Amino acid sequence: RKIGASFKAGKVKEAFETLKVIEAKFKPNTYTLVHLINYYARQKNEEKCLAVFNRFKELSLPSNNYVYNTIIDLYFKLNEPQKALDFFQDMQEKNLEVTVKTYNVLINYHITKKNLVEARNVLAEMERKGIKPDHVTYSTILKFYTDKPEGIRDILKEMKNKGVNPNVFNYTLVIDTLVKHADLTAAKQLFLEMIKEGVLPTDITYHTLLKTYVDHEDIENLLEFKKEVIELGLKPTVSFYNGLLKIYADRDDRDGIANTFSEMAKDDVEPNENTYSIALYYCLDRDDLDGIHSIFEEMDKYKINKTISIYNAMIDYYLKDPNTIEKAAFLIEEVKERGLRFNDKFHHLQFIFALKTNDTKRSLELIPKHDHGYKPKVFYYNLLLKHYVKKKNLSGIEKIKNLLKGKVFKADEITYGILLKHYLKSKEMIEAKKIKDEIHRLLIPLNFILYSLLLKY
Repeated sequence: RKIGASFKAGKVKEAFETLKVIEAKFKPNTYTLVHLINYYARQKNEEKCLAVFNRFKELSLPSNNYVYNTIIDLYFKLNEPQKALDFFQDMQEKNLEVTVKTYNVLINYHITKKNLVEARNVLAEMERKGIKPDHVTYSTILKFYTDKPEGIRDILKEMKNKGVNPNVFNYTLVIDTLVKHADLTAAKQLFLEMIKEGVLPTDITYHTLLKTYVDHEDIENLLEFKKEVIELGLKPTVSFYNGLLKIYADRDDRDGIANTFSEMAKDDVEPNENTYSIALYYCLDRDDLDGIHSIFEEMDKYKINKTISIYNAMIDYYLKDPNTIEKAAFLIEEVKERGLRFNDKFHHLQFIFALKTNDTKRSLELIPKHDHGYKPKVFYYNLLLKHYVKKKNLSGIEKIKNLLKGKVFKADEITYGILLKHYLKSKEMIEAKKIKDEIHRLLIPLNFILYSLLLKY
């Protein structure tokens, strides 16, 4: 229980200290390992997840369908579907109960791959086995229609026909789709329908509806909508005030920002992480270090959750100045200690940090294995190659060339430009000729720099 509570509170060090106590005095049980596998799955750490998974057998603990679901989901997120399906097969062979949660993981993978037919096949299979779909099942299917608004409302009807009454998250997803396709009238109609069905909107619902007004800096209609909500007997949430703050921040209207904060205090509306995010980005854009530090201190004081996006923005800002690299390092460690779910941008920033601190070994480890991340694979290899060239690290340059020969990544015109420039500058004309011949053989597209380098050759 203590480990689970520590992970949930973002106290990762405390969780692992408790684990040491368990390892020393007791025998870890199923719950211990479930908490660990959850943590490593959030970090997308396949190696650690499998190590924990193998401990079930080592400790003679029974197989667990929750753990299988977590690993299947992890492999789908790592874009390794065959490994996920192998675990699904193993799960069935061990006669573990395949629940709606397992099927939801499979459906989610097919939907992320835009394969509605396969997702529908999984849905049909689970219904044949007497497993009823739930809100998560249909939330996942609704995602497929986020770029097809004409079919999305039919899914809400299908849900009701299957005995699954849409909840606020289902309604909000459909409202979001309608808003994104510039059909604010239909979105507001669905909002009213939702209230009639007895489903109360959340702050996210309001935020979704307000996006159009905020994007167009339409203060008049934003305030009109706020009035309509009050007339319905509902209390406007913090999103209305955040919308006004965003508009005033974009306009650099300090009086408008101050007045909005005064209105929030008068209406007894507490700021949330989005409020602080708006204020933080406002200060970041203006290089207002005092403002940035003040906001961070206030967030700690009032225990406002710092999201991975806020950390990313701060780390990105600190990495731009060699004098603030240590602050970036501190925040990277804080993210890890809190056990926040890493996203592609955070992995990208860790790579940049490793490169800026000349930790090329770590940089190489952090390069994504696929091209679906924040940047394609070749982007990172090019940055690392450029770093090796700048530092005159010949073994590093050869390492990248060997990876290229081994087809670990596919080089582009920038890769060949870096190599050709290096060999021309060091007057290694034989190597330069090899690169020139490779460019012509592979029909590498010529950008201005590469064209100039070939002319120079």
